[in-house]
Amino acid sequence: MGSGKDDDSPKPSPGQKPRVLFGENAVAPVPSANPAIGPEPKVLFGSPQAPAPKSNQPKIIAAGQVRRRIACDAAALRAIDPNASEPILAQAQKLVDATNLDDHYFEDVVQFGAVLQARHASLSEDELNLASDPALARIRQLGSDFLVHLDALDPERVFAVQGGVLGAIRSIAGAGAGEALFSRHYAEIKALAAQLDALSPDVAALADNIRSLQRRYAQLAQDIDAHLLAAQFLIAHMCGIDPSDRERQAHYLSQLDALETRLASLSGTRISIDVAVQTIGAIRQMVDGLRLFGEDLVRSELPAWQAAYSAALAARAMEPGRAAGIPSLLRDIHRRMLTKLRPKG
Repeated sequence: MGSGKDDDSPKPSPGQKPRVLFGENAVAPVPSANPAIGPEPKVLFGSPQAPAPKSNQPKIIAAGQVRRRIACDAAALRAIDPNASEPILAQAQKLVDATNLDDHYFEDVVQFGAVLQARHASLSEDELNLASDPALARIRQLGSDFLVHLDALDPERVFAVQGGVLGAIRSIAGAGAGEALFSRHYAEIKALAAQLDALSPDVAALADNIRSLQRRYAQLAQDIDAHLLAAQFLIAHMCGIDPSDRERQAHYLSQLDALETRLASLSGTRISIDVAVQTIGAIRQMVDGLRLFGEDLVRSELPAWQAAYSAALAARAMEPGRAAGIPSLLRDIHRRMLTKLRPKG
């Protein structure tokens, strides 16, 4: 058992106050022997040591082995994909530089591109919400209704003149029918135009949503292209390891299957992105076309179309048996309206 006596640490001499490290009664630092450098710093525990000089050696190690950087440049990447753009080459090179194949947990390979597929899942949800948007369904219905009435008033069909006596009789009988047909469909078109005008805020919001989706899909496509290029380079690098380095070769080849699986998965995601971009592009074309159609319809197209149609019907009523032809103004306005409604391609 111990003697119960105090340790051998030096005891303060009579009249000497104990040192207080912190607080109001703290002992002032001991002045330095060299006044030019000021008081020396206090070291509370251990012995003072100078900081280690900065080293230029690799800082990343795995399982006791120093990580070897993978030699990669734009020329090597361009040899894999000659059509790759400069941003994709630069991004792919950063991905290769950041990938640690010496990690015994394979974390970089297992997680390669996983964040991109999470982004794709989020975008797919937003695309699904867009497709089920009630405003989009209403816009589609309005566009379809407009086309029905405009097709019914196609000047090529309404003003068609058939030859012979029977054709002349049909033309005479059809003069009044043409006016009634125009009146009925024109009233429907005006009602649809009013509905479209009331829906204009929803159309604008829908157009903004579509543009945002397109930008996000474009960025995701570029990021995946860079990952695909980097993955191909890494696979070639692992396959080309020096056979004499058996331990590293076995370590790299054990990651090869995982990276090839990631490459195939990212390739499938890239294909689905192309399909989504085409779908969203078609939706945007339809929405923009109907928006332009609605903006021009009430201000200029509809009044001009009505005037041209009425003039053509009046001319036919005066000479029903004569093929006077379709006024070019009416033909042009009608074609313009249909072009804005029908998707191109």
